[in-house]
Amino acid sequence: MLGNYNQAIQWFDELIIQAPEWERPVMNKGRVFLKLGRLDEAYVLFKKAENMNINNEDLYYYLGIYYEHINDLKAAKEAYEKSLYIHDEQEETLLNYGRVLWKLQYVNEAANQFLKLLAIDPNHEDALWNLGILMKRRY
Repeated sequence: MLGNYNQAIQWFDELIIQAPEWERPVMNKGRVFLKLGRLDEAYVLFKKAENMNINNEDLYYYLGIYYEHINDLKAAKEAYEKSLYIHDEQEETLLNYGRVLWKLQYVNEAANQFLKLLAIDPNHEDALWNLGILMKRRY
């Protein structure tokens, strides 16, 4: 997108016309709206994309981010769980899911998500940092 959000919206609109059954351009247009802070419009597009394909792990990842933006952590947790159910080794989803679990006071479960992420990438700095802070506060 390179920061040209209006151009990105136009491209996604064109792609939606050309491939009306494909959920990705709908979801990606929602991502642009999320980035612009146009949360209501982002949500509508995410739900439309979900109706088109319930097996898109990226969609649930971005829905989780949306729910975090509106501070609905339980809904964010559920969205990240759906994403991980579809593909359980998504690094950013594992990281965000762990952070949401931590905020919801599920400390052991949060630590487990960071450990899963470290099993995929032992040098993942965000996972190491979050796990270190979590353990420091826990003990």
